[in-house]
Amino acid sequence: MVCPEPQPCEGSKTYEVGELSNIRYQENESYMDLLKCMKDLSSHRKNCLYSLAIFPENTELKKRLVVSWWIGLGLIPLERKAAEQLGNKYFSMLVDKGILVPTRIRDHNQVVDCCMIKPEIHRELILSCLKKGILENRKEGSWYFYREDGVNVKAVLNADQQNINSSYISRINPFIQVVQLGMWHYTEQKAYIEVDETRFLAKLGDKVTYLSLQGISMIEELPESIGQLESLMILDLKNCQDLQRLPKKPRQTIGAALPRNSKWFEKLTHLDISGCYLIEHMPKWICELSTLQVLKGAVFNGSKTNQCRLQDLKTLKNLVKLSIEMINQPFLSPEDYSGLEPLDSLLVLIIKWRTDDHENFQGLGAISFPKNLEKLDIRCYPKEEALELLNIENQEKLKRLYIRGGMFTRLKNTSHWPVEILRLRYLKKFELDANLHWEFLQKLKCIEWEDCYIFDNTKGFWMLDIHGPLRFSQLPRKSPGAMSTGN
Repeated sequence: MVCPEPQPCEGSKTYEVGELSNIRYQENESYMDLLKCMKDLSSHRKNCLYSLAIFPENTELKKRLVVSWWIGLGLIPLERKAAEQLGNKYFSMLVDKGILVPTRIRDHNQVVDCCMIKPEIHRELILSCLKKGILENRKEGSWYFYREDGVNVKAVLNADQQNINSSYISRINPFIQVVQLGMWHYTEQKAYIEVDETRFLAKLGDKVTYLSLQGISMIEELPESIGQLESLMILDLKNCQDLQRLPKKPRQTIGAALPRNSKWFEKLTHLDISGCYLIEHMPKWICELSTLQVLKGAVFNGSKTNQCRLQDLKTLKNLVKLSIEMINQPFLSPEDYSGLEPLDSLLVLIIKWRTDDHENFQGLGAISFPKNLEKLDIRCYPKEEALELLNIENQEKLKRLYIRGGMFTRLKNTSHWPVEILRLRYLKKFELDANLHWEFLQKLKCIEWEDCYIFDNTKGFWMLDIHGPLRFSQLPRKSPGAMSTGN
């Protein structure tokens, strides 16, 4: 949901005597209150806020980016999972105090996804950072630098450079921790960014904790040295459309041990390769990353043997969020899917299918999901019947079910569902049966739909708190003049 902006008044407005002065006094008082809130922040929270001064004014920042930025800079000195939770609390606190202004909020749970720094606060942050020598702005190159200690550059941000000169990046000092070269701000349209060559990546120092190449073109592969960065925790390769493979792990010579400094992604907790459509399979070393907590865009294709199989992920005991893409599905066995069941830490699972061969697509059989799963997102399933995917009566902790695209036709009629939020999108064949036992949805609190034929291709929602108990007649139906119950 996009937060509504204040609408300008039509025509001119005549103020009574003293009214304009009173308005200006109130605005100044509000500004002074915000400054006081800033000064009252703890040192950790204040440092987190100051680090955001590097981002240009009036740009939307994703919550996920902000928290990862803080973690990458070491401003939240905790173990990764705890640091992310604390970072979310810091973010919410800055929103509550009015320092960060929400710009996008989820309809169903009112969670803030994107924000902007209040302009007057942003200017105050820049002045403070410049005085302390922790912020450097080189407008001629569209590069912004952050110096936490006032001496060594800790972070570099590509503000709006579309053609990255790698020789310039190569001169960055070895103390750098955060390298944000790709897309970072929220935008409806993807900007085009390219780099002349990738040899500069081999020169990154061991202090790098966060590396984002999101959306950068002309990157076909990554050097081995990326996997040997001792401090790297977050690797963002999302939408690198030319990337064909992940780094190759150095092979061990027969009879000889690897050098002591040859550790491979030892601290990596976050790997995002979603949107890298030229990658066809995962290397074997993926299932060796014991610290990995978030894996997005992992591709599985059973047609090759020298690769990581879906069932091999059962060794990643710390996984919290997993999104996978299944291609060439006929070569996958039922055992591959059941390999997800042992992942007790997994809370979010997204499964997407990529296949044009719908006729030869095989059924999955019964799938056992991890017992603590809270969100299941099914995308582009190529068969009309997929009741085995919805065999979730025993998933007591599953609260969110999203079904997007594909050939889905109906929900499974069962005695009990734990789901509270149901989201249906881009379903051309989906049907709702009036004889469906709606009581099995007794825990349902929200239904969202968009571009579904059965809902007359409308966009809308039903929420218990707004519309009251769910009735079949409340939902829009495919008929002349059908209207949505919400927008």
